[in-house]
Amino acid sequence: MKTTAIRKLHVLAGGRSVGTLAQTPEREIFFEYDPAWLRDGFSLSPFFLPLTPGLKQETSLIFGGLHGAFEDSLPDGWGLLLMDRFFRSRGMPPESLTPLDRLAYIGHHGMGALEYHPSNAEAVTPGGAMDLAVMAEQAERIVAGSPEEALPELRAAGGSSAGSRPKVLVAFNEITGQMTSDTIRPAPGFGHWLVKFRSREDPEDAGSIEAAYAEMAKAAGIVMPQARLFDTSIGRFFGIRRFDRDSNGARIHTHTFGGMVHSDFRHPNRDYEEYLSVVFNVTREFQQVEEAFRRAVFNVLAHNRDDHVKNHSFVADPAGNWRLSPAYDLTHSLGVAGQHNMTVVGSGKPGVGELLALAKNAGISERQATDTIASVSSVIRRWPEFAERTGVSAPSQARVGSSLILS
Repeated sequence: MKTTAIRKLHVLAGGRSVGTLAQTPEREIFFEYDPAWLRDGFSLSPFFLPLTPGLKQETSLIFGGLHGAFEDSLPDGWGLLLMDRFFRSRGMPPESLTPLDRLAYIGHHGMGALEYHPSNAEAVTPGGAMDLAVMAEQAERIVAGSPEEALPELRAAGGSSAGSRPKVLVAFNEITGQMTSDTIRPAPGFGHWLVKFRSREDPEDAGSIEAAYAEMAKAAGIVMPQARLFDTSIGRFFGIRRFDRDSNGARIHTHTFGGMVHSDFRHPNRDYEEYLSVVFNVTREFQQVEEAFRRAVFNVLAHNRDDHVKNHSFVADPAGNWRLSPAYDLTHSLGVAGQHNMTVVGSGKPGVGELLALAKNAGISERQATDTIASVSSVIRRWPEFAERTGVSAPSQARVGSSLILS
């Protein structure tokens, strides 16, 4: 049964046409690279979107017919909630929407380098100055079920962000302390930041805990974005400088591990062994594999079990050279049923033995693996120091500290 007319969206990156997404009346979705991009562009996704001419269709329907590179532009959790509320307010039930409808909503406000035209300009209109406390309070009410319409600033700042916790994408001036939701053309002196609010399950000091983890990971030798705590009248919120924008605000192509291998983070079925293999195949640099192993060690020893496939990403330069993105979403997490989202050589509750096996299978020497584990462990032992510095409460310090693996 025909449900819609053929619809097209043009995909752009850095102001250039990358290609076209088209949807048939039967809602089949195809992508085709622009001939000019084929001549001097790069593959948007190394495994599923090779830089070759012709129509490309994703037939597994893991992402509703989208390839993972485009699925990565769409929000989940909080951003999806704001998107669905917007469409409902316009008389469009979410179940009637297609993936292309949702990409048009994102338009040029998405994470990463990809933009979609024509966009739904009405959906996300950047506002002026914003108050984090006001945004956080409304976000909390909306998550709790309030039917109120999201403030334009909140919809603009939060409607394209991924992850389950409420968060906003903002432009922030570190010198003046000013903040706006206009992340498309922020004024000089404003950088691109992501600020997280608390979910209903989070402790009051969730931001301080994540800030401590960010400092701890950096001290453990992990590449991290700039991070800080934002103080407001209702609490402290954790923020990171976005790595999908460079220092001049230019967009950087970003691809999650889940999007790259076409794996839905809602269905845990991936292992760090596969992740390290993909890191080498994509970057062709063994140093990147060693960095990925260090992150695995940190997640295991620091009890970060929310380590699903969307919490690991890659970035590509304009020539199509891939590397690991800075690490993100590192914090204390219990995991589903007390298990890591990604297993380590098959184990959902891994320890040092599984980490050594992971290293061996990835070609990392036993000596280097042992040194890495010891180095990361020595930093994690300093948890109370990092926690004190970021203002983690005594009960949270004890709760987190009791779960750390100290080899």
